[in-house]
Amino acid sequence: MIKKLIKSATTGERCADLDEGELKKKLEEILNGRKYLLLMDDVWNEDAQKWLLLKLLLSKGAAGSKLIVTTRSQRVAEIMGTVAAYNLSLLGQEDCLSLFYKCAFKEGQMELYPNLVGIVEEIVEKCKQVPLAVINMGTQLYGKTDEKEW
Repeated sequence: MIKKLIKSATTGERCADLDEGELKKKLEEILNGRKYLLLMDDVWNEDAQKWLLLKLLLSKGAAGSKLIVTTRSQRVAEIMGTVAAYNLSLLGQEDCLSLFYKCAFKEGQMELYPNLVGIVEEIVEKCKQVPLAVINMGTQLYGKTDEKEW
């Protein structure tokens, strides 16, 4: 994690040869007194000890620095614990269909393939109203119009 932070905060600085202590020092130097916005997406590590160590390093930034964490793990949200977790709701079935159509077809093209409507509905149902699943499936099928490809 620290290597990724250093790479994203610098112009691709090499840090593969640094040990853990050197990495921590480098990150402290980068953040020292600087205001930052850090987005950690899809965090799954539930080790509270590792979070406390990272939090200590991140505290070197200037006042007003922000950290946004996305996760599907309630435990990770509890470990982060600085503000209440914001739980995203699932999409409704109609919204899922609309999202899928936007990802899988050029605007107005769905009407050209009425034979795919039933297949689309089955795919969207299997996505269980999870937007990321709908987007993933839709984009994988983008531009494919033959039923055999679906």
